[in-house]
Amino acid sequence: MKKLSFFLALPVIALALPILTGCSATNKPSTFNVTNIDPLAAIPVSSLSEESNLRGLPRVHFLAVQDARDSQNLIEVGTKMVKPTGDPLPIAQKMLESGFRGAGYAVVVFDSPPIRTQITEWRLVVYPGFPTVRYEGFAEIGIELLDAAGKIVYKANYRSNVSGRTLYLNDESAGEYLARVMWGAINEAIKDYQLREKIIAYQPIIK
Repeated sequence: MKKLSFFLALPVIALALPILTGCSATNKPSTFNVTNIDPLAAIPVSSLSEESNLRGLPRVHFLAVQDARDSQNLIEVGTKMVKPTGDPLPIAQKMLESGFRGAGYAVVVFDSPPIRTQITEWRLVVYPGFPTVRYEGFAEIGIELLDAAGKIVYKANYRSNVSGRTLYLNDESAGEYLARVMWGAINEAIKDYQLREKIIAYQPIIK
């Protein structure tokens, strides 16, 4: 049986209905490939930059992003859970590092205070309907800044949400909304003045 991608649309003469990867006759789980989440698409071009000169920039090292979500599912369509294929954590890691780099940080491995990041929520809820499909996206990350001894010197949670209606929602647009809501949470961390001040205060002396 031919596999169909996760898809919600508004046919010309029919109600919007979900068409998901898998076969309903065999109750095969629906899936969403995380490669549809472009880690850079949601970040404004003005917030992206390449490090050409690290001198003078506050340095920071992001440890591997940890998953602290209650559910591994990224998408809910009505009462149906859509299982992700692939690992979304490296995508969030790239968004995190790219966003902070674009905000004027030197994202490095050595000689920098480490930051531990946990994703506590990241999901898109889709409500099939007529004549439009409604969606809501939610993301929350927790950030902990550590000193050289591994002690937490600053911690905070950052939340974001998106919502809207559309005539057409497929894997690519679902990935776009997931990227957008995660970027919103990351951007809240970037705008946290207290976090920046703590990062600067705990810069190691480089000889």
